[in-house]
Amino acid sequence: RTTVLLGFPGEEDEDVEQLADFLAEVSFDHVGTHHFSPESGTPAARMDEQVSPEVVLDREALITDVQAGISLERQESRLGQVFDVVIDEVVEPGERGDSGVDELAADLEDGQWLGKRERRDFDGVVGSAVSLAVGRSYHFGYDLDGCVLLAAPGARPGEIVKARFVAVTPFDV
Repeated sequence: RTTVLLGFPGEEDEDVEQLADFLAEVSFDHVGTHHFSPESGTPAARMDEQVSPEVVLDREALITDVQAGISLERQESRLGQVFDVVIDEVVEPGERGDSGVDELAADLEDGQWLGKRERRDFDGVVGSAVSLAVGRSYHFGYDLDGCVLLAAPGARPGEIVKARFVAVTPFDV
């Protein structure tokens, strides 16, 4: 994973296009963006050719779109494989509405699936009274990147479990 700075004074469209080409070549799992923010009294704050916030947002959209395609390809290559997942949170059925798990499940429903059986099993688990866990494999930086959603009856935060990746989006499993 990496993070890129966008909007440093003097940055031009060609620079961002070169960055997009670099990201496609390197193929990171995840890329974050950070907007340049001029700090009073620093040389960069006094530089000519400050980049407007609107232009930075447009450039961020380009980089995000490029990276979404790369991330989806990388995630799809993991379908069917088993990875260690550290459990960060266990969500009981009655707590799902406040936890964000429902949105995560909805995003995964529209993702790429290993097969129809896995898709049916997922619907059955999400619609049941089984505890769900949110965790991460080594592919995900804590509180930065996506996460792994899995059925986890009896799981506890901090526990490491084996999980077979059966559905992916560019950002979650």
